[in-house]
Order: sequence, then structure tokens, then C-alpha cells
Amino acid sequence: MGDSEMKHVAAGPEPTLEPLERVQREEWKSDIEPPVQSPLTYREHLLGVAIHRGPVAAKWVAGVALIYALLFLVFMAPFFFAKVFAAVAAVIVLVRVVFLLRR
Repeated sequence: MGDSEMKHVAAGPEPTLEPLERVQREEWKSDIEPPVQSPLTYREHLLGVAIHRGPVAAKWVAGVALIYALLFLVFMAPFFFAKVFAAVAAVIVLVRVVFLLRR
């Protein structure tokens, strides 16, 4: 055996790594696959996952949009009364959105 062949034999088989895409696909599939003992159909389960995650995303979007609107109105409003009104209105709207999405 040559010197290069000895190094290859001594090293053993090269380790194989799972492709990242396959790992991500498996995680994604396990995230939406219905439980084994679930009486729901696959479509009903997907709808439930979407409904469960929807309010969380809506809260974040509404919260971030209201924070931007609050900052814009507070800093751009020309009068002190307008700034206070904008701040109070933004807080009221934020509380209503969060309250409605909690139900």
C-alpha cells in the first residue's frame, strides 16, 4: 500500500452530514403534521395551526405599527395638545387591539 492509501484507511469513512434543507424540511413537517391520535383531518389541523398563530402575528404587527404611528405623531404634531391626544389615542387603540385578539 502506498502512503496516501494508508492515510485513507487509517482515517476511516468520511463523516456524512445531513443537508440543512432536509433538517429544516423535517422540522417544518413536524410543525404542521397532525398528531397521530387526532380526530381532526389534515386540513382542519392546518387551519387550527393558522388560527393559533394568526393572533400572535397580528399583535406584533399592530403593536409595531402603533408604536411607529405614536412616535410619528408625537414628534411631528405641531402643538402640545395634539401630541398628548395622539399618545392617548395610540394607547387606547393598542389596548383595544390586544383585548380583541385575546378573545
